[in-house]
Amino acid sequence: MLLPNPIRNTSHVRPLLGGREAGFSLVEACIAIGLVAFCLVALLGLFQVGLTQERQAIDQVQAAHILAAVSDEFRGLGRLPDGTKSTQITGERFGLKLPDAGGTAFEPSTPIRVNEQGTISATNPSYVIYYWITPPTAAQGIYAPYRLRAVVAWPGSATVQGTADAPQLKNARGHVETTLEFSRG
Repeated sequence: MLLPNPIRNTSHVRPLLGGREAGFSLVEACIAIGLVAFCLVALLGLFQVGLTQERQAIDQVQAAHILAAVSDEFRGLGRLPDGTKSTQITGERFGLKLPDAGGTAFEPSTPIRVNEQGTISATNPSYVIYYWITPPTAAQGIYAPYRLRAVVAWPGSATVQGTADAPQLKNARGHVETTLEFSRG
């Protein structure tokens, strides 16, 4: 009995009609690899955009939390919970200073540099806070409101110039801001 041809039986390529064998040519394999590589490069580009957007969103949320803390401190300079007038004119956390009624507005404040946790940090700050407090004029009386405009910008090296009505940001990747009013009368 004759043994079958071992080379012919171990082949995983099945013969086609006409004597040719089925399979991929070198050109087809190169085209397929090129298409896969192109798709991977496109996906890696999208991954970088996604990471940038995530960082921007994190910065914006953190800055909003810091801005809320600034707003709370400003409100604390107004009335006490029982409705009486607060005698405190300097905030405890950020050191916001409240000018006297009829005084001049702070244009703009000195920068308050804070880290990601919202605590004042001179070394490696992540965010910077600028604020403008406009007191009521003497002619408006004691019931006229104080006005606060606060801007939290990032990174910590950002600067803000100009007035409360038209602040100009320099070297900032983003910012959040608010305007508040309260009466101490």
